[in-house]
Amino acid sequence: MALLYFAVFLLFFALLVAGTVYPFFRLTRKIRADHPELWSGFGPFDLKTLSENAQARKNLVRFMSSCHRDEALAQKDPELIKAAKVALEIYKFTGESLKRQLFLCILYLLVAGALANAAMRALFT
Repeated sequence: MALLYFAVFLLFFALLVAGTVYPFFRLTRKIRADHPELWSGFGPFDLKTLSENAQARKNLVRFMSSCHRDEALAQKDPELIKAAKVALEIYKFTGESLKRQLFLCILYLLVAGALANAAMRALFT
């Protein structure tokens, strides 16, 4: 029973984290596939580079905050602009400070625990 509860908890936690990470993955995938000039100009945004290099993270944030002002890019690829806006809003919500990220992680753990508890009660009562 405890193993099933833990599996359901991990499922909900993974879904919450995926909702936060997916817009960044979608944005970087779109830049890499459709706009190689932006990929080389702003720097590679693969996971390894973003996790190791603070300048790459700053470049991505700079791109997300300035791409909606580029009229040619907005007309050429409005979906990229939309993905950048969503990723920027999530970035503003999560922040760069360690306190804020720890708070978000604890919040996700608590919400995942509550959802797992509710799911297990619904399944077994």
